[in-house]
Amino acid sequence: MRSDDDRQHESGEHGREPPARPSTTSAPSIDLSTVSRSVWISAGGALVLLISVFLSWYTATASIKVANVSQSFSASESGWNSGAAAKFVALLALIALAAWVIELFVPTVDLPFPGWMIVGAAGAISVVFVLFKVVSKPGGNVSIDAPGIHASVGTAYGVWIALLAAIAVVVGAYLRMTEPQS
Repeated sequence: MRSDDDRQHESGEHGREPPARPSTTSAPSIDLSTVSRSVWISAGGALVLLISVFLSWYTATASIKVANVSQSFSASESGWNSGAAAKFVALLALIALAAWVIELFVPTVDLPFPGWMIVGAAGAISVVFVLFKVVSKPGGNVSIDAPGIHASVGTAYGVWIALLAAIAVVVGAYLRMTEPQS
């Protein structure tokens, strides 16, 4: 026969809670094969755009030749260090990535606009800002070509990668817009 103490112990009385049972529910799995090609294009473009901000966007070279002695200098600058516009481009890339993640993998959150619209706007604004950075180089359009002296500032590979990536973000968003919604 069971005593009152045994019953109290099983019911959690005496100031103690019964031991918790491990949860048997598992997190929902994410099937990446259901993500459309347009989203992969756009999200991949946004990721490359984000990374490209940290690549070299500008190069400056200078060389001086006096008599038989010549000296050359060169330097490069990343997009991140080139000003606020490139930092804004990085923020827009993060917004595009976040919009896709929320739309695809967080069904309990409703975005105020469709994901393709948010991503397309972020990509289009990025294209404009990257084009602005192509046209307005640090120090202006400096190029000196005098006898014995040469100096110039030019664009580097990173800004062109950023431009192509921003275009990919827009193209992917447009393709998503034209897909039939399920």
